[in-house]
Amino acid sequence: MADQSISEAVLSLSDVRFSWPDAPPLLHIERFDLAPGERVFLHGPSGSGKSTLLGLIAGIHLPQAGHIRLRGQDLVGMSASQRDRIR
Repeated sequence: MADQSISEAVLSLSDVRFSWPDAPPLLHIERFDLAPGERVFLHGPSGSGKSTLLGLIAGIHLPQAGHIRLRGQDLVGMSASQRDRIR
């Protein structure tokens, strides 16, 4: 039986894929969930996709595949102006 006290993820990424035009694939995230109150530290070498990942989460960039849900809202399905309002 599922624990009823567990809240829905604040941020959820599933099968997210991203690459810049004419470049090899940069990001492939099969599954990532961030629970309310949870903290993460993002680190990696230059060019590993840290800023790109933040841009995806903020809705500045859109992935070529996958879903990004922020507080239950699917950023990929929103228009640019809807994503701007969320930011």
